[in-house]
Amino acid sequence: MNVVIYNDCDVDSYKHFGCELVMETFRDQLKRVDCNLIGTVTKDDLAQQRFARIKKTLDKADLVIVNGEGSFHSNRRNDIHHVAKHWPSILVNSIYQNNSFGHHLKHFKFISCRESFSARQAEKDSGMKVEVIPDVIFTNKRLTKLKLKATQEHVTINHFDQGELSTNNSAKTFLKEIVKYESITSISFHSLIIAIMLGQNIKEIIPTTTHKNDALIDDYNRIGKDYISWAQAEINNLFDRIHTF
Repeated sequence: MNVVIYNDCDVDSYKHFGCELVMETFRDQLKRVDCNLIGTVTKDDLAQQRFARIKKTLDKADLVIVNGEGSFHSNRRNDIHHVAKHWPSILVNSIYQNNSFGHHLKHFKFISCRESFSARQAEKDSGMKVEVIPDVIFTNKRLTKLKLKATQEHVTINHFDQGELSTNNSAKTFLKEIVKYESITSISFHSLIIAIMLGQNIKEIIPTTTHKNDALIDDYNRIGKDYISWAQAEINNLFDRIHTF
């Protein structure tokens, strides 16, 4: 099966450790299930309106995997549902919040959201069954091997230079730093996932414009100690089913 990923957020114009880990995980998982990733449509392609290139890439796909990530909220990404109207598509790894075009979701062959708040809203708006499948990075090979060192007490994580540790780093740099700390305060969804996997204390969540961080922690607290193994099983099962969509 030839696959294209739409909304590849790992771009040079905006370096972010989480986006790098997400795309790394997609590539590894697709390779595991013998899918041929023939291309991606990046944030830069969309921002620079490279429409001919985008269409040419999507036309080659047997299946388009739309990576919703943190993008699909507040009517910011109307392009996402247009993809499913014209190409066979699934929407995965997504937030969904405060969008006024939920009826268009019916064009997707399958939908999953990273947490239950988004899944409930997408299900209500679309009338479709929407699965809760946590962020793909729970199965990232680097993260599953990562060990907490806890040589320092606490770090605040934010975007750009607003915290002590910036999200705008390569994954290698970010991971080397985050393992040093016993606890974190963070605005970053993906850093909260890493904290959960490491067993770090999450002292405070810095508010954002969406429910994603609160929803992640709510699901984690509700499911409890089995959350990580459940998340990994759900993610692996999603990719095991890719050929059926």
